[in-house]
Amino acid sequence: MQRNRLEVFGYISAKPALRYLPSGTPVANVRLGESYRYQDADGKPQQHTNWHNLSFYGDLSRVATTFEKGDNIFIEGTIEQRQFTPKADGVQRIVHEVVVRSCHLIAAPRGAAARAAVATTSEEPPIPDLQKGATDHDGWPVGYPRAQVFAFDRGYSIWMLTEAAGGAFYDLAGPKTDLAFCPLKDIDGESDVQWAVGWIEVLCELNGLKFGPKHRNAVAEAVMRLQLSPTRTLTELSANVQDTDSRDALQHFTVMGPMGSLLDADRDMLGNGRFLSFETENLMQLDDKAVIPVLLYLFRRIEQRLDGSPTLVLLDEAWSYLQHGLFRNRLRDLLKTMRRKNAVVVMATQQISDIANSDIADVVLENCPTKILLPNAESKNPGSRAFYERVGLNDRELEILQVSVPKQHYYVVSKVGRRLVDLGVGKVALAWVGVNGPEERQIVESVMEQFGEAWRTERLRLRGLAKWAEYLRSLEEHEEEEYVCANL
Repeated sequence: MQRNRLEVFGYISAKPALRYLPSGTPVANVRLGESYRYQDADGKPQQHTNWHNLSFYGDLSRVATTFEKGDNIFIEGTIEQRQFTPKADGVQRIVHEVVVRSCHLIAAPRGAAARAAVATTSEEPPIPDLQKGATDHDGWPVGYPRAQVFAFDRGYSIWMLTEAAGGAFYDLAGPKTDLAFCPLKDIDGESDVQWAVGWIEVLCELNGLKFGPKHRNAVAEAVMRLQLSPTRTLTELSANVQDTDSRDALQHFTVMGPMGSLLDADRDMLGNGRFLSFETENLMQLDDKAVIPVLLYLFRRIEQRLDGSPTLVLLDEAWSYLQHGLFRNRLRDLLKTMRRKNAVVVMATQQISDIANSDIADVVLENCPTKILLPNAESKNPGSRAFYERVGLNDRELEILQVSVPKQHYYVVSKVGRRLVDLGVGKVALAWVGVNGPEERQIVESVMEQFGEAWRTERLRLRGLAKWAEYLRSLEEHEEEEYVCANL
């Protein structure tokens, strides 16, 4: 196995100057120094600096010219050997240089705020070969056959990506949605009955009933009678319960109560697609009587889908789920079991205190072996430092978090190693994931309304990606031809 890759944090020695090769390719050269301290044999502190010759080619050369002497930058590149013979003495020389593949400005010590915006430059990937751009019949990359995604969103951030991928997006308790669930539709098996009884117990306790054996037996009998019904609604269950207290507690969740429009449907509107997203902003503004029943039901449906297929469960703004005790306890159990079923749970939060102060912090840290940490200028403050040390970070890693660039750098801690990464998201990817705020969403909705099925192509065209728009159009036509041929 061979590998040639170098990553260095350091300070540049001078402002890079731009020049051009005979071929017309722009190039910028500069030296980068990185230092370390040590004690000599006499115990005296010493410092040694290694100097690296950097070469920036193409678009990166223009980025390099925005740097100034003393700027702290991070570069990733390859070590190359070059031979040349000066005319002055005719003696051949061999030099080594680092050909930079990506670079990031970490800190500009002289307060150049405008230059601090310079982050990274990477060329857009070439248009793929249609014959090589292989996907399975559902549009998923062949590297993850039968993969499925369940995303719990806040603020419609994943809405457009879901629509573009052909998934289903549900606004839970949203003002413009008629979404409704039939949580008791699948109660044919013994485990299904056990779950249903436990779920109904939660509903009753949320409504103030101290649930005991008498209530549990009455509910279990009602659930088993409900197995004979084709509709299996909460209203029908409530009518079958031979216990007045249980029946009164359940009324809040039937069509006679405020939650009936969401939980008491005679058919379930939740689809069986492989990319399902749930907008939770409106739901989370309601009380526990609304939040807990819906979340427990949705996670039950997700559990039923865990058949060994690669599964991603995304919880955006995870703090909003952890603050609910009943669901927090359920999540603790899920984290312990889902990994065995080839499922990954991603818990995202902007504030580390959301996890650090949670009652299940130990379970989260133990069962989430991969941590992706955002840049944090306050990483060395006592409150933040305690959490990072709990994760296992040292002083050098805290310094990396302190000087990394927000919305660009991510520090990954995993079993296979630790490193600062840049997702390198280009214009094409940002066309699908870079939508924030109602104004941008309205623009996308208008494109969808105007162009119908062709909205994805027009979306790329409006973003100045005409070649990619044409590629997507040809890809869709290719898939349509394959579908027609398969049905002949």
